[in-house]
Amino acid sequence: MIIINGETFKQVADELASIPNGTMKAINHALNDATKGAKKQVADIVREKYAIKLAGVVKDAVSIQSPRNSGMTMEAIVIIKGGGMRLRDFKHTPIKPMTGRTRKNVKVTVVKGQGGTLNSRTFKAKMKNGHIGIFQRVEGRYMRGRREAIDELFGPSVPSMAGGNKVRPEIEEFLKKKFDERLAHYIEFLRR
Repeated sequence: MIIINGETFKQVADELASIPNGTMKAINHALNDATKGAKKQVADIVREKYAIKLAGVVKDAVSIQSPRNSGMTMEAIVIIKGGGMRLRDFKHTPIKPMTGRTRKNVKVTVVKGQGGTLNSRTFKAKMKNGHIGIFQRVEGRYMRGRREAIDELFGPSVPSMAGGNKVRPEIEEFLKKKFDERLAHYIEFLRR
């Protein structure tokens, strides 16, 4: 989250006093530019620690709340939301779904450097509707009275991966650095 307090606001207002509405223009543009790069930054930071295959999945979970002005404070908020990610979105083997006797144990790496084999009741399959996932047979539950039911397995959610104590400060540091850089640029641009 980027918050512009009264001190920053006053400093920019002093520098752009001769330009009508220059302070608001400079701060709004700098906030927009800083938050534009946030999606990619979150995806890059999450991919550094976690063995997630698709950065686009992470980017889709990130949304930006546009700059709001409430008196002498302006803020832009990066919101990360979503449920647990399917295990198939993380690094795993086998690559192709397998059936019957050709089935192999599934190995999944969620956190880089901490991979492991799931139990023998776990498998990767393609459903009739085309959905591919990593599933596990559930003891005690049956489908149509004959076979044990299956459940799809999930890993951590994007908010839990990006909200960790190590990841969040990196994101906030990036946003502050980018904001300061872009604010200096817009101040210089408006002075011309």
